[in-house]
Amino acid sequence: RRVHGVLILFIDYPSSRFLLFSSLVILFIYNIPRYRLVFVYFCTKMIFYEILEERHLPEVMKLIDNHYLDEEPLAKSVGLTVGPGMNLFTEMVIRPSLDERISLVAIDSENDNKLIGVRVTTIMDRDKQEKTPTEEDVNDDKAWTMIEFVTSCWNGFDAFQQFDVDMIASFKVLCVSTDYRGRGIATELSEKSIQLAIECGCRAVIGEATGLKSQAVFKKLQLETINEIFYEDYRKNGRVVFHEHGLHPSCIAAAKVL
Repeated sequence: RRVHGVLILFIDYPSSRFLLFSSLVILFIYNIPRYRLVFVYFCTKMIFYEILEERHLPEVMKLIDNHYLDEEPLAKSVGLTVGPGMNLFTEMVIRPSLDERISLVAIDSENDNKLIGVRVTTIMDRDKQEKTPTEEDVNDDKAWTMIEFVTSCWNGFDAFQQFDVDMIASFKVLCVSTDYRGRGIATELSEKSIQLAIECGCRAVIGEATGLKSQAVFKKLQLETINEIFYEDYRKNGRVVFHEHGLHPSCIAAAKVL
């Protein structure tokens, strides 16, 4: 059957190559006449993903400074900036994760290979569990406030015992540049990180989602909520700790067997 008319195809999503190819096949099958207008508007950025390496760290820290610290409820409330507290997090979490090679960055190849997203994931080994840092170890009030809260989110939950596994992937940081949000990049980073974790022997994944966007990613990945703490209910010495949470009402601790 011949189709007469105008086809306008707008694509702005990581799977756009497949969608574009499918649309061209449809045009061929239905034999749309050449004298009819067919307009294909292709605007997707070409995004590719790489394992996080040492060379990426300066750009990762810049991304976190510009697109994470002033939005993430915990960091915003305590006033965490790229300084001692963030440097501590880099040395305790981000840099050690490099050897595990399951953390990823997203790169825009059409914008001078700009780094536009990061998912930091670490591996927890039942036989090599590290000592939980103390306030003295951290020696930074802002960072300790965040660590103490995140720890309390799990309410004593032991993923090793609950899932009977020996290795677990632990989501730590998820950040995508403001200009690139809404395109599935955060989910793609997380899915690819999980696949790498499985290849390394992880049989479960856990993480804390402090904002609505990261919670939406957890939902897409089908992580089960273990516990939820509303920011307005979390107090120290009778005072609300995280008062700059904006539209983000709570933090959830979630997990999933892989």
